[in-house]
Amino acid sequence: SVQWLTTPVSRKGRYHAPIAEMEISEASWAEKHWRSIGHAYGKARFFPLYAPILEKLYERAAGLDLLTEVNELFLREIASLLELTARFERTDRVPRRAGSPTGRLVEICVARNALVYVSGPAARDYIEPGEFEAAGVALHYANYAGYPAYQQASPSFEHGVSIIDTLMHCGPDTRQHLKSIRRRGSLWDGHAAALSASL
Repeated sequence: SVQWLTTPVSRKGRYHAPIAEMEISEASWAEKHWRSIGHAYGKARFFPLYAPILEKLYERAAGLDLLTEVNELFLREIASLLELTARFERTDRVPRRAGSPTGRLVEICVARNALVYVSGPAARDYIEPGEFEAAGVALHYANYAGYPAYQQASPSFEHGVSIIDTLMHCGPDTRQHLKSIRRRGSLWDGHAAALSASL
């Protein structure tokens, strides 16, 4: 069965704070995550290969205070494991002038000369496509269907899992399970373009 791994953050009086300012509120979160991963994947074929890497990663993450620092640490390490050439930049380096969430996304895209923005599908509920169009930035939504199935511990294939699941079961072949590696642009409905993630 699928288990969510969550990182507790301090929200008291800071509900609308930017993610870059979200502080982790419980020191033991990393140890709990690692224990859950060990329990779930201890018998997986590639656990011996990735366990030392992930355990050290969680040890480093445990010493971080901000959620965005943890996110960046994991994104960079996973990208490295998968040999992905990605450039990571903090969005707070782009001065904020826009008042709306969509406006902020657009100004980040414009500041980085992006021609395409790929959003999670749930954002359809609040993104204003006209703002992207006016700025000359193509808006696409990620399509998470169509990933190739692989042998998991459960009898039926579960699509909604972390990349850690794929690493543990597919090992070095994990990279070949990424849609954008198999066919560039297949992560979204539309034409091929570059995908960037903001921290």
